[in-house]
Amino acid sequence: MKNLSKEQKLEILSNLYWDLNISAEEIYNHLYGKIRDGGPLIDEANLYRRMLTTLDWYTILKVIPAEKLRFLLHENVIQRIFPKDLQRKYQYVRSILCK
Repeated sequence: MKNLSKEQKLEILSNLYWDLNISAEEIYNHLYGKIRDGGPLIDEANLYRRMLTTLDWYTILKVIPAEKLRFLLHENVIQRIFPKDLQRKYQYVRSILCK
């Protein structure tokens, strides 16, 4: 899998919060641990939910740091996903990866 540059990741992340005034740089810094608290607009569960509902799985794997993958598929995140079919898909992915 080809690694993405920071600029490519920023381009992808810029689409996650299209409805709020949050820059891709803020999202990137939050995701990569450069900001401890994203404030009321960016919480981890919401960020991961948006990633799972907006991006395809292979793009997510290219964007998210490997150490964050287990948090991405946490039950708290998956329960927030709509539609239910997509929620079940990620529950299945989590069950396979946790074996």
